[in-house]
Amino acid sequence: MAEKQEEVSQGTKDKRALLTRVRKRFALMVEADRKNREDALADLKFLHVPGEQWDKAVKLERGDERPCYEFNKLRVTVKRIVNDIRANRPQGKARAVEDGDKDTADIIEGLVRNIWNVSNADTIVDYAAEYQVCAGMGAWRVNTKYSTDTVFDQDIVIEPIKNPFTLYADPAAADPIKSDADDWTVTERISNASHKARWPKAENVDFGDTEFDDEVEWGDEETTRICEYWYKEPTTKTLLLLEDGKTVDATKWDGSVPIKKQREIKCHKIMMCIVSGRAILEGPVEWAGSMFPFIQIYGDWLVID
Repeated sequence: MAEKQEEVSQGTKDKRALLTRVRKRFALMVEADRKNREDALADLKFLHVPGEQWDKAVKLERGDERPCYEFNKLRVTVKRIVNDIRANRPQGKARAVEDGDKDTADIIEGLVRNIWNVSNADTIVDYAAEYQVCAGMGAWRVNTKYSTDTVFDQDIVIEPIKNPFTLYADPAAADPIKSDADDWTVTERISNASHKARWPKAENVDFGDTEFDDEVEWGDEETTRICEYWYKEPTTKTLLLLEDGKTVDATKWDGSVPIKKQREIKCHKIMMCIVSGRAILEGPVEWAGSMFPFIQIYGDWLVID
C-alpha cells in the first residue's frame, strides 16, 4: 500500500514538473518570436483589413473631414503569386539508393501520393501558401487516425493548421524548417462543452494568452484554450548485428539467428501531452513517428542584426 502511494506521489510530481516546463518553454517561445509575429500580423492586416493601410496616428491627424482613400494593389500581386504556386506545386519523389531498392521506392511513393490525395493536401498546402506569401509564414501538420470505428488500423493524414500563429517551435532551432527543434507547442480554443466531454473531471482553465492567438467569436466565457506540447525524451536502444548480416533492434530479435555484434545507441522518442492552465489533461504519450508532425514554411529566412 505504501509503495502504491509512493508511485502516485511520484507521478503527481512528474506531472507538476512537466506542467511547469510547458509554461516556461511556451513563454520563451512566444517572447523569442514576438517581433517576427508582430510584423507578420501587421502585414496580414495591411492586406486584408479595411482601414489598416493607414497609420492610426496619421488618420487621427487628418480628422473626420479629410478622406483616407485605399487602393489595395498588393492583394492582386499576392493572388498572382499564390496562383503560380497552385499551378506549379512541388512534389516529393522517393528515389532508390541502389537498383535493388527501386521497387520499394515505387511502393513508398505510391503510399505518399495516396496519403496526399486522401487528405486533400493540395488545398491544405494552398492555404498555408496564402499565409506564407501574405505574412511570411504558414504551417500544416501530420496526424494519424483510425480508419473506421470498427478496426484498430490507423491511417496517416495531412491536416491544416487554421492559424499558423498558434504554432511555436524551439527558438534554438537553427534549421529553417525546424527539423532540429527539441520541442513544439500549438494552442487551440475549444468550447467548454467539448472540454467537459473529453475531460469531465478537469477544470476549465485557460492555458495562458498571447496577442497572436485565436480570436473568440462567441465569448471567452464559452471557450477554453488548451495547449499541445511536443518534446523529445532521451532514451537508449540496443542494436544487434546478426550472423546473416541483418541489423535489428534488440526488442525485435526473435532469437532465430545468432548475434554477431551489439551496441548501445543514444536516441530519443517523441512525446506529446495536452495541458490546460492548471493540469495535464492527456499524456504524456509516445508519438508513432521519429520526427515532430509539424511543417512550418517561410517566405524569406534571413538573419538581420
